[in-house]
Amino acid sequence: GSMALVLFAVTGCEHSVATWLPTYGERVGRVRLQTSALMSSAYWGAICAGRFVWAAVSHMVSSGWLVLALDASTMLVSSVFFMLFAIFSRSAAARGALIHTWPLWVGVIMMALGFASSLPCAITLPAEAGVEITPPRLLAMNLAGSAGEMLVPYLMGAAFERGWDGAFGTTLALLQFVVLGATGIARHAAAA
Repeated sequence: GSMALVLFAVTGCEHSVATWLPTYGERVGRVRLQTSALMSSAYWGAICAGRFVWAAVSHMVSSGWLVLALDASTMLVSSVFFMLFAIFSRSAAARGALIHTWPLWVGVIMMALGFASSLPCAITLPAEAGVEITPPRLLAMNLAGSAGEMLVPYLMGAAFERGWDGAFGTTLALLQFVVLGATGIARHAAAA
């Protein structure tokens, strides 16, 4: 159940960033479409590269618990950079100054690197904890991931539609607290 919750939060964040990054960048910092397209490509490229690296080094990691906690912490820090982008953009716009996109770039790349190993870890941790992966359990984990992939971007879109641009970074941060909490609960249960 904990890993299903992790998968819901992780895939929800992953697809929310992929879907709404251009909208967030344009609304908050007037980021040009070409820059948003480049950021989106860098985002997916970093996820892909990170998954290749994880595939190459995962056999050297004795446990995925710490990796998943580090992934969530990385994504939490990343969401802070999304919030900083909004703060810096508002401040620059008020002064009539140039809006810098570096906090958005940092947030995008850090978020992608956090996603890279979090999904594979969440899928393998039940076996590491001695929980037998049965077809119903695997179905529950896959359904939770798919539900997050659909529901979180939808809700974020509804927030954008209402002008709640701050929901972007805030939602991403809150979902990382869910990942950290669910990971901690699962780790505690596995150790007992």
